[in-house]
Amino acid sequence: MKNMKLKSVFYYLIILLYLEFIFKIFVFDKILDIGSLYTLLFTIPLALFLALISNIFNEKFNKFLTYFITIFLIIFFIFEYTYHTLFSTVFSFSNIGLASQAWDFRSIIFNQLKNSWLELLLFFVPLILLIIFNKNICFAKSKLKTKLLTLCLMLITYLGAILLLIPTKKTQYGAYEMYYLTNDPTVSANSLGLLTTVRVDIKRTVFGFDNKKIYIEDGKKIEEEKKTQYNMVDIDFDTLIANTTDDTLKEMHNYFKNETPTKKNDYTGIYKGKNLIFIIAEGFNEVGVKEDVTPTLYKLVNEGFVFDNFYSPIFLSTTGGEYQAVNAALVTDGGRNAWYKGDKYLPYSLGNAFGSLGYNTYAFHDWSYTYYKRQKTMPELGFSNYVGCGNGMEKLMNCKQWPPSDLAMMDVTTDTYLTSDTPFVTYYFTVSGHTHYNWTGNSMAYKNKAAVSSLDYSETAKAYLATQVELDKALELLITRLTEAGELDNTVIALVGDHHPYNMATGTSDTPDIDVINELSDRSETKDNIIEVNRSNFILWNSTTPTTHITKVGSQVDVLPTLLNLFGVNYDSRLLIGKDILSDTSGIAVFSDRSWVTDKGRYYNSSKKFVLKANQTVDEAYVSDINKEVSNKFTMSNLLMTKNYYKEVLGK
Repeated sequence: MKNMKLKSVFYYLIILLYLEFIFKIFVFDKILDIGSLYTLLFTIPLALFLALISNIFNEKFNKFLTYFITIFLIIFFIFEYTYHTLFSTVFSFSNIGLASQAWDFRSIIFNQLKNSWLELLLFFVPLILLIIFNKNICFAKSKLKTKLLTLCLMLITYLGAILLLIPTKKTQYGAYEMYYLTNDPTVSANSLGLLTTVRVDIKRTVFGFDNKKIYIEDGKKIEEEKKTQYNMVDIDFDTLIANTTDDTLKEMHNYFKNETPTKKNDYTGIYKGKNLIFIIAEGFNEVGVKEDVTPTLYKLVNEGFVFDNFYSPIFLSTTGGEYQAVNAALVTDGGRNAWYKGDKYLPYSLGNAFGSLGYNTYAFHDWSYTYYKRQKTMPELGFSNYVGCGNGMEKLMNCKQWPPSDLAMMDVTTDTYLTSDTPFVTYYFTVSGHTHYNWTGNSMAYKNKAAVSSLDYSETAKAYLATQVELDKALELLITRLTEAGELDNTVIALVGDHHPYNMATGTSDTPDIDVINELSDRSETKDNIIEVNRSNFILWNSTTPTTHITKVGSQVDVLPTLLNLFGVNYDSRLLIGKDILSDTSGIAVFSDRSWVTDKGRYYNSSKKFVLKANQTVDEAYVSDINKEVSNKFTMSNLLMTKNYYKEVLGK
């Protein structure tokens, strides 16, 4: 009967494939595709490796080791699944430095685990089966001959998997590209499997990695006499290319040299000399804008510039939304972590750009001033007068309640910048709209409960709206203070959300986020969970600006260049990944899994499905061309920070 026992290698192969495919179903909503084949190919050598180390010792210890490895794998897959559910990305080990921030999410994480109990139970199936059938698995110590055979098979199957990557060499986001050329754990997990992605990610985190896939086409040559018609500065890319030995920098110089700058337009400089109040609002989304509940938000959304197709894509929670809006770049793990160091040259950031024009610069946050390393990034962005809870704000308002009040922050800070004759740029990062959306775990929801109690929504939906009431009151007070100071007409208010209100299920039920968002949505079309869940508003308002609807697609990365153009700041649009939404360039919004939406249609990367908009036409190469553009945007977004590129081309 001993020979009838299941060998360890088959046990590991079964449980690894089970965990991989359960993860693939839950995260990517699919199981059978070319990525599944490569998951299988790379799982075989891993199963052989685990079998090898699980049969080295005596039977008792080998059995213990098998249990330990099984439990570790289950916990790791649960962690990755929960992380993706919360942040729409696969965890990268380059983010290990954010562990202290992760602890602050503990209540959200615990609630997510509670509300996902059925999915989590399925992850535990291998352990349950191991407990039941452990007597049918061979834990005996392997003979030397068996060990050598296992080692040889492991190497052969691994090399075989590597060789079989070659047929996908020309496939965009295919297994070959994700293994060798492009760093994107989320896309890679779909193309190669989670465990292979993790192995590659750890290697890249330890030894460093620059994306190697860059698509460069000859750009439009701008005649010398017409350069003043474009948002660009004189940069001698040919000399830069000749003077560097860094191959990556050479490619970057060549890429930006061939980028077509955006044209100046009728809106260029219309706000020149005016004040700017720039707000990133926690959890703000179009579903929180209701005329009878949040009238000030409704007014600001529907007056001035009205962006009808704007998106705030979620990339790793709050920090991702902020990164996109202030840097005009897509979020990558490498780029964001390089930014956190606080040593980058960022001449086009609002604080630096406006500060160089003689503006006073201010930044305020009603939560911990060190959260997401803002004590480093705010000065880096040009806001040396940054105040948050812990370096002064706690003396002015109550920072101990959760979440604190945006209204209180606005109340205690407006005098700081409204008493000067010098123009100012003020950056607010709010927090009142933060999850949880219930009456017991959110002080702002409870505070404004009466304002929403009669509405015909679920309790979770009403609690979310109640948090937006606090933001609405803060904006109402801001407009009052500007009016009293005689600065209303002379001030532009720009507001964008960091992400949609995720983690709705921490309210009073386990209703999925998308269902609550659709409950609140005024759109006739049901929102999907990849693209349309991120549809939102970009407030760009001045009391003297007539209402102007902009139908072009835009997203958070386009906010900075749009503001720079409106305020007449001299900048080079080729060097920003986002583009001025008011320019004549085509619009695009890009999402964390490399899905996208343009003025022509929307593309779902996981399913490779393109949905054409009504009354639009595209050629056969359209999807491929946009995918190349998106790939470039991710690559360059990463390299702009990791290479400190602005210093290379613009530094004195």
